[in-house]
Amino acid sequence: MKQQNGGTLKGLVLDLRGNPGGLLEQAIQVSDAFVEEGVIVTTVGVNGTLREPKLARNDGGEREFPMAVLISSESSSASEIVAGALKNLNRAIIVGRQSFGKGSVQVLYDFKDRENGDESALKLTIAQYLTPGDMSIQEVGITPDIELVPARIVKDRIDLWAPPKTFREADYDKHFFNGFAHDEEQARAGREKVSTKPSETLRFVKEETVKERKNRELIESGQQPEDDVNDDDPSDDDGVQVDYQIEFCRDLLMQATSTDRRQQLTQAKPFVEQRRAGEQEKARKALEAMGVNWSPSPANAPKGQARVQAEIRVPRTQAGGTMEMSITAHNTGTQPIYRLRAWTKSEDSVLDRREFVFGQIAPGEKRTWTVPIKIPRYLPSRRDDITVKWEDEAGDPIDDARAESDIAELPRPAFAWSWQVISADGLLHKGEKGETTEIVVDVKNVGTGQAFDAYAALHNLSEDKVNVRKGRTKLGPLKPGESRSATFVLEVKKPLDESVPVRLEVGDKDLYEAQRDKLLLPSGPAVPATGAPGNVRVQVDTAILVSALESAEKIATVKKGAVLPAHGKAGPFWR
Repeated sequence: MKQQNGGTLKGLVLDLRGNPGGLLEQAIQVSDAFVEEGVIVTTVGVNGTLREPKLARNDGGEREFPMAVLISSESSSASEIVAGALKNLNRAIIVGRQSFGKGSVQVLYDFKDRENGDESALKLTIAQYLTPGDMSIQEVGITPDIELVPARIVKDRIDLWAPPKTFREADYDKHFFNGFAHDEEQARAGREKVSTKPSETLRFVKEETVKERKNRELIESGQQPEDDVNDDDPSDDDGVQVDYQIEFCRDLLMQATSTDRRQQLTQAKPFVEQRRAGEQEKARKALEAMGVNWSPSPANAPKGQARVQAEIRVPRTQAGGTMEMSITAHNTGTQPIYRLRAWTKSEDSVLDRREFVFGQIAPGEKRTWTVPIKIPRYLPSRRDDITVKWEDEAGDPIDDARAESDIAELPRPAFAWSWQVISADGLLHKGEKGETTEIVVDVKNVGTGQAFDAYAALHNLSEDKVNVRKGRTKLGPLKPGESRSATFVLEVKKPLDESVPVRLEVGDKDLYEAQRDKLLLPSGPAVPATGAPGNVRVQVDTAILVSALESAEKIATVKKGAVLPAHGKAGPFWR
């Protein structure tokens, strides 16, 4: 990078956002490239034994330029080791969001059942790691020096004031306590020891691209987002995507004159204040373009006078529909209220942290804000309490308002299926190299509700016997009573003398409905095919088998006298 930049660097931004981690040794090597002394990380056994500190080496050139490290709530494990080392050794300023908080070390053991081919694995936690200063980040994560929180201001969705929502290590059930504490009390003490607050917090208004907006709407409705969401984002000459966070760090480093994190933070204050003022002005213009009076309060405006009465409308909505949630704010006090806003708190994540904006309201005046909320199709019937939190510019205490939601689930599909091996004898058998056999599965929706995005998938449980060349088929919408066929392609790797286990899964991606069954595909040496197509009259009550073997599974019985169309013979059997 120095050579590409004419032999010098004015600064370096290390972007670890979304980095789930990797190998411990690589994290140590990356950190060591930028620090000349100190403990990078210490691994400690579960019982506090086997401490192994990893020390930095002074190879020269580690502090030639200032650094910033970008992290997010998805930055985890090894990436947290790097961020924690560069922060605690005062080498880099940390920017972004609180990281994931995974401070444990695992090894993976793989197992395979020799009888049925089922695979399993055991992930065993063997140690914890401590950042410099013996700080356990388990449950806590790395706190950024400058917290950057993206905000959104569009008519149908505002995210500007509510506490940001993330999913981190501490949100998992049965997660390890901080420092591998044995109970919550010990863990709380450990968290308090290492928990800090960002020196600065800045919310920035992020303008959505067309694809980002479409993907947000897909996610909010419970569907899969499209790939390549950032195709239309600007990039620099090296192909690096340049977003607000990257630009912020670049401009921050351009005015830095020190490689010491503490001095960088002091120098950064005027820069952050300037950016904050710019973002606040951007938010004001966006809100006023929506018809909201976002004027600030006069300097002499009295405080503690805000009185708000709320009218909340939460109509009963069926999953897959749009709930038009509206809140009317009535100023029942004697003074104007400035920059009034509200946000919801609910156990239902779809309804949680929805924001409502009212702006300036004169005494006696009412203002209403409506938020359209797309209810995902997969949601079951449920009722949830909704608490409305209020804020105004003066920070006056305003009583919470409460309501209840009522969501009705969609009728669910259910699937039935039949399958067959497409060969003359109904068997899988070894062919020439590259030769394949088709498995056809007929799927029927026997439920009361529609499947919106049905699929069928075949999972191999015997990798030493067959390869699944085509293992997934999109079936699409399936109304109750409708049927569709899925075709899978298998290649037999070696001669077979017993059935081949596979797992069939049929489901609906939109509704998160899935049914699974283990199939035993009949196999064996090929049975010679003879005869020509025609009709066969059954002479006695006869069993119908899945393949041309006496030992094959019986699937039906045909009565004497029935006439069946036949494709030919396989050994003594009609097909």
